[in-house]
Amino acid sequence: VCSSDLFGNETIYKFGTCGIPIGEEIICEIRDNEGNIVPENVEGTLWVKRPGNAICYHNNIEKTRSAFVGQWYNTGDRFIKDSQGFYKFVGRANDMARISGNWVSPVEVEIVVNTHPAVKEAAAVIKPNKETSINQIEVYITLNYEVDPKRLEYEIKRLVRSKLEM
Repeated sequence: VCSSDLFGNETIYKFGTCGIPIGEEIICEIRDNEGNIVPENVEGTLWVKRPGNAICYHNNIEKTRSAFVGQWYNTGDRFIKDSQGFYKFVGRANDMARISGNWVSPVEVEIVVNTHPAVKEAAAVIKPNKETSINQIEVYITLNYEVDPKRLEYEIKRLVRSKLEM
C-alpha cells in the first residue's frame, strides 16, 4: 500500500517510515479505537480503502465484522502519520501491552533496551496475562559485561520509562 522509494524518486523517501500511499486510488487513515481519524503524529490503527480490498475472511464471520467496514479494511497495524504524510509502523494492535496507561509495542521497548551500555542484544516479546487479559512485555537480554541483575533491572525500567515517556 505504501512505498518509500517508488520508481527511485528520492523526494518520497524518509528513513524509518513505510513511506506514503501509492497512487490516488489508495486511501489510508489512522484511526483511534472508536474509528475516529486521529491528528498527525498521533498513534492509531491503519485503515485502508482501495479497489483491490478483499471483502471478508473465509469462514470467519467475527474477524470479518471487525476488519471490514463498508469499503474500509482495518489492518490491525498501529501506525503514526507525520506532517509530511509518511507512515511509521509502530506494531500490531494485538501485539501491544498497556504500561502506565500507554499502549506500547515490544519493538519500541526492544529498541530502547538495546541502547543500554550493558546490553549486547535484547529481544522483547508479548506475554499474555490470562488473569487480567492485558498483555505484558517480557525482555530477554544478552550482556556485554557482568552486572548486578537488580541494578540492571532498575536501570532498564528507568530507561524505558524515560524514553517512552511513561
